[in-house]
Amino acid sequence: MSEVARVAGMSVGQIYRYFPSKDAIVLAIVNDIVERRIARMASHPDSPATPERLSSRAVEWDARHREDAILMFEISAEATRNPEIAQMVRQADQRSQLEARRKMMRRFPDLTEAQAAARCEAIAVLIEGTVARRMTQLQAPREEMLALYEKVIAAINGA
Repeated sequence: MSEVARVAGMSVGQIYRYFPSKDAIVLAIVNDIVERRIARMASHPDSPATPERLSSRAVEWDARHREDAILMFEISAEATRNPEIAQMVRQADQRSQLEARRKMMRRFPDLTEAQAAARCEAIAVLIEGTVARRMTQLQAPREEMLALYEKVIAAINGA
């Protein structure tokens, strides 16, 4: 809390005038990150999981996205110990996945809700795994990863 207060330029007591608890602060952070992710999703005409971005590990990795990813990793770790935080993370994921399914259904109107959900889940795993692996060096040749991601994305999209 002292770090949050320092960054905000406030005292710890002042922060608690705006937020009743630490969990409320975490909820505000999670909601802010989810809102930005949903806005980015809506602004992309196609899926952000392009093979090129995945194979170069360039998925959402400017300074703000990096900060969001790190915060979400920390919040997810806390969720393993704190049931209230776990519930917040589940609800945030449900919101993101709902928007992703809506987008998938607009792009592929013949899909059932279950098919769209499965495709979105697979894409989320690719993106989140890529973000997690972003902190490590790519172990396979980029060209091989690109070819593999092209096949995986085509399979997910039913091509």
